[in-house]
Amino acid sequence: MRTEDGKIINRCLNGEPEAFGFLVDKYKACIYALAYSKVHNFHDAQDITQEVFLQAYRDLRKLKNGDSFLWWIYSIAYNTCKNWLRAQSTRPDIIFIKDQDELDKILESSSIEAYRDDLEIESLHEVPN
Repeated sequence: MRTEDGKIINRCLNGEPEAFGFLVDKYKACIYALAYSKVHNFHDAQDITQEVFLQAYRDLRKLKNGDSFLWWIYSIAYNTCKNWLRAQSTRPDIIFIKDQDELDKILESSSIEAYRDDLEIESLHEVPN
């Protein structure tokens, strides 16, 4: 491991866990950007980014080659986003929200049509015979 990332990883694995903060500082913006591009929500992207770095820290010993840290953490981020999206799509309240959105559209269109109908009726009553 000749790269800077490799040296930092070696420090982490050799009993210096605070060195992992350098990797977090280095890659947090790009991991956040990936998460935000997938989930389209600021707070959820922050949570996912944090989870990615926690998982990376826990699994740091599984990394075979410190030179590939960036690709390794990107794969963790991608899989974390995929799992988050899958979990969100199966939540029962999401179905309710989708149904609620459709209901709101129906009610809104019905009320607009009723308002237009009332205006037409009023205008017909105002027309001189």
